[in-house]
Amino acid sequence: NKYIRRHYNNLRKRFQKAKKPKAVVKINNKEQRIMKDIDHKLSREIVNTAKAHDVSVIKLERLQNIRSTTRTSRKNNHSLHTWSFYRLATFIEYKAKLAGIEVEYVDPAYTSQICPICGRIQHA
Repeated sequence: NKYIRRHYNNLRKRFQKAKKPKAVVKINNKEQRIMKDIDHKLSREIVNTAKAHDVSVIKLERLQNIRSTTRTSRKNNHSLHTWSFYRLATFIEYKAKLAGIEVEYVDPAYTSQICPICGRIQHA
């Protein structure tokens, strides 16, 4: 995703300097179609993996206010604000529902520090 976004951003810059607004819109639409396709393929892969391992629940982090609650930096701002987590979550939801798998949303606090086996918070 990062490479595709960077590539199309460079193309947009080039067309904007050349004063070609129709080309900028065309590139924008193409990028959106590619990103939507990637989200569809990724969500299908997640649901297929869950089905293959007989998983009954897929847990996703509740990321409603992620843009306002995270620390911002110039390095991560662009990737954070162009991340389509809601669209990916909705794709996972409807594909999981078709496969008979439940989707739960969990609080994202400490999710990467909690041990999946014992459930204790462990700092690396």
